[in-house]
Amino acid sequence: MERRLTVLYDASCALCRRARGWLDRQAQNVRLEFVAAASNQARQRFPELDPAETLKEMYVVDEHGQVYRGEKAWLMCLWALEDYRDWSLRLAKPGRIDHAKRFVGWVSSRRHFLGGRRHAS
Repeated sequence: MERRLTVLYDASCALCRRARGWLDRQAQNVRLEFVAAASNQARQRFPELDPAETLKEMYVVDEHGQVYRGEKAWLMCLWALEDYRDWSLRLAKPGRIDHAKRFVGWVSSRRHFLGGRRHAS
């Protein structure tokens, strides 16, 4: 089975779309697949996830169905990238993950202000 992570992101958020583009342009050790959160595709593929919750923060689902959200989702995305895997492992250590959680929470709560909000066409 191919290693793959499915990233659920808010397609109506400019900052989220830019983050998706950046992730997509990086060399990947594990393939990242992007699906708009709360879309029909997301609802069909992941009926166990609450669509409203997936719009509040990033969600990542691995090929076995394991779900990561928030800072853990970001760390999984970094882990999938060739040039950022070491960073993800360092940030996941006890003590450091708390910093990652605060940072991701801060950005997530201000993402519409930071990146603007435009509905995808």
